[in-house]
Amino acid sequence: MGAIALAGGAIFSWRMQWLGPVAYAAGTLAILYAILIALSLPVRLAGEGACPAAATSCPLGFERPATPAEMDVIYITVATASLALLLIFMAVELRYFRSLRPARNTHKNPPS
Repeated sequence: MGAIALAGGAIFSWRMQWLGPVAYAAGTLAILYAILIALSLPVRLAGEGACPAAATSCPLGFERPATPAEMDVIYITVATASLALLLIFMAVELRYFRSLRPARNTHKNPPS
């Protein structure tokens, strides 16, 4: 969802000036929400407990333990989402905040 918001902002921001910042904000919130959802599984398993792996059916309120492959996917998800947040921050910095700074190599007295 975050990628869709960012792509929509990149495609249509030249038509509507207000759409770019809104798309960056929506994309950032969607990616942060995805990180929270991904990190909720280990926290939920630690808090509620997990049923034994050998059980055929888990009792009500318990979940199966996470496999090592699932934990690897969670780590990869959090790492790539964090990288995406870093790239969003850099894109906002380059697009909006660079234009607010004065030029660095301005001379008060131009060379003659």
